[in-house]
Amino acid sequence: MRNKVKTLFSQIAPRYDLLNRLLSLGLDRGWRRKLIEEIAPSPGERVLDLCTGTGDLAVLCEKRGAQVVGLDISLPMLKRATRKTSRSLLVVGDAENLPFSSQSFHRVIMGFGLRNLSCPRRGLKETYRVLKPGGTLGILEFSPSPSRWIRSPYRLYLKTILPLIGGLVSGNRGAYDHLSSSIEEFLKPEEVIKEMEGIGFSRVRHLKLTMGTVIIYLGTKEEK
Repeated sequence: MRNKVKTLFSQIAPRYDLLNRLLSLGLDRGWRRKLIEEIAPSPGERVLDLCTGTGDLAVLCEKRGAQVVGLDISLPMLKRATRKTSRSLLVVGDAENLPFSSQSFHRVIMGFGLRNLSCPRRGLKETYRVLKPGGTLGILEFSPSPSRWIRSPYRLYLKTILPLIGGLVSGNRGAYDHLSSSIEEFLKPEEVIKEMEGIGFSRVRHLKLTMGTVIIYLGTKEEK
């Protein structure tokens, strides 16, 4: 799974940003801004951006004065990120085995990466480990169970339109077939919340965006 995801994202890196805008009709920018508003990093705080990709969330945190470390398994994705930021520290690494000391970040964020981990629970446990007491985790992720009145067109979009357009623009239909499947097969919101609470996060909540097609998950590592 890990090597497959690494290869997939490395292959689509050149067209990744374009397809994000195209396939979301530009809504992805607003989703990312909303996550950063909820996490609200302060100047000087250390923020870890997991599965940073081409660095969109890292740049938003930088604008708030945070000290950002962006980690991704794909070097080609990180190379695209260097075109957007010169301040974030960009690191090739595995979100399920973080190369950072415990309690070293005030905030941890992850945009559309949780469902691509071979073991989401292991990834969540690592975020908990590296967070300082009182720190916050914020996750942006697609949901397999949107509002019922758009469920049928949403599934049609995932099964046909997303892989068709993604394949035409990127030249890699298989990659977008995988991305479509990864959304449909991912945990439901209540299951993600249960995992977070089971690991130890408190004040766990979620926000539904765009008729429940996208979810923001938030949790806090309590001070002891």
